Amino acid sequence: MHVAGYGDLMKVAAEFTVPAVDTGIPNPPEYATYMYRHIKFLSSAAAWRGRDDVIVLYDPIVGGAGTGRVSPAPPLMYNITNMSHLHGANIATTYAPLDRLDQGTTQGAGYEQADYQAFARYNARLASVLRGARRETAVAVYYPVNMFQADYLPRKKHWSQIVPFHQGRQYAWDRVGETLEKADIDHQIVHPEAVRDAEIDGDLLKIGTGAYRYLVLPQVEFISRDVLEKIRLWESQGGKAIWVGSVARQGIRPEEDAEVARLAKPYLPAPVEDIAPRITNPYGEAYDLTFNAVPTEYNVATSP
Repeated sequence: MHVAGYGDLMKVAAEFTVPAVDTGIPNPPEYATYMYRHIKFLSSAAAWRGRDDVIVLYDPIVGGAGTGRVSPAPPLMYNITNMSHLHGANIATTYAPLDRLDQGTTQGAGYEQADYQAFARYNARLASVLRGARRETAVAVYYPVNMFQADYLPRKKHWSQIVPFHQGRQYAWDRVGETLEKADIDHQIVHPEAVRDAEIDGDLLKIGTGAYRYLVLPQVEFISRDVLEKIRLWESQGGKAIWVGSVARQGIRPEEDAEVARLAKPYLPAPVEDIAPRITNPYGEAYDLTFNAVPTEYNVATSP
């Protein structure tokens, strides 16, 4: 629906001084599967333009339990706070009310004042610590908007009826994010134009506030010749592109096809399960971290 609603949502969102996003508040059974990555998408758009702030609205109705749960229980609020800040938000707001509401079909239990104040302080502390913070990861995931644009056909249907036509590609896109997260590999989402305009510094592809050694390209069958040329030049300096599911064989325009096919000829697609093993140093350039597969000792700190 990025294409149906905006043509190219990342380009639109990147123009806002402070990008903002609503998020539902999942119940405990949904914690592990909820798509928190829509927040990362907005924070990635902000990073592309060098912006530091991203607003999130904790929405108790949209994506939640409707008007029957306008005051989600405190553990639910703490979960969405943690996950929102983890994915790049650093300003938060909500209309979950302190007091009980009873207005027609809108009902909620409200909160104890101490619980509400504790939640507000928790949010404020996280936001304060993260204000101006920038994500440090060496892994970028290419936003395959051209593929969704190629697939999209206008239909006289509600958006919920259109979504199933694109579930295959959407599922493939989601699998990439899930695979990286399960492997504890953080990443940033990058726009094709950001790749085209990136600065190359050794094995680093510098985009906005980020610098990347790895570029994961999920299901990219069409790609601009300019973008592919930049990727090949960066790889010649030590960068690593990982094509997932398919490899581009055609350009965005017919006159680019022959050159794109030539440039992409050496590539082979990898299954999504192979992404994590190919990323051996996912940490940002400010860090030089290594970990033993099995720790040999533990240090425990205690206080009186």
